[in-house]
Amino acid sequence: ETYPFRGTFDGGSHTITINQSGSEDVALFGFLGNSTVKNLTVTGTINTTTKYAAGIAMQTKSGTTATVEKCISAVTIESSINGDGTHAGLVGVANGALNINNCAFTGAIKGSTTYACGGMIGWANSTVRIKNSYISATFNLDSRDCNTFSRNFAQNVTLDNCCYLNALGEVPASAKKLTSEQFSSGEAAYILQGEQEGTVWGQNIDKCKFQKTDTPPKAEKYGNVDGDDVITIVDVSYIQRHLAGI
Repeated sequence: ETYPFRGTFDGGSHTITINQSGSEDVALFGFLGNSTVKNLTVTGTINTTTKYAAGIAMQTKSGTTATVEKCISAVTIESSINGDGTHAGLVGVANGALNINNCAFTGAIKGSTTYACGGMIGWANSTVRIKNSYISATFNLDSRDCNTFSRNFAQNVTLDNCCYLNALGEVPASAKKLTSEQFSSGEAAYILQGEQEGTVWGQNIDKCKFQKTDTPPKAEKYGNVDGDDVITIVDVSYIQRHLAGI
């Protein structure tokens, strides 16, 4: 906590695989200060005996502002805690202001004796804003005192155009429940894209089975033909060069 990460970490659309086990540093970053983490996918498995395990960061530092954008956490968290875990897909505890934009948690949280976790944030001590993001993770844990997006939601968390496939404990009224069919058809990508300028959400075009057309790029053109309930952040220039439409 004395030396949180400060600055910008741009993953360049690459994937980092983490395989961690133990009671310390059970996330890609320990603490985030005034920082931005973007354009990154994190995958792998975390086996933890302590609280605050998460895909991106254990905690954010009080008095700072952190932003996580265009990141996908596909991490599986396996917890052996007997009680409060405060684990989450992205950040364990938000002690400072936290903005999450165009992110997703597609991994899993497991632990039959662990409860008190959040889908994206384990606990919000400060203002958290989550926008244009989704959860399609699987949850196999005690759902007591859990929240699909973030615990302490009513006091500190705001959702804007966010959706989920599987619930974890309490579900915020502002979250949109979507079906597997809506994910696989591309409707989820269309919803998440919303009114954003430039295409953010869509399908990997190299996997698309549709015929190429001259239609301008639109979010509704990109479904997930693999049928795995995972939609992806796409490169706009790649879409414009290799557009495929229904």
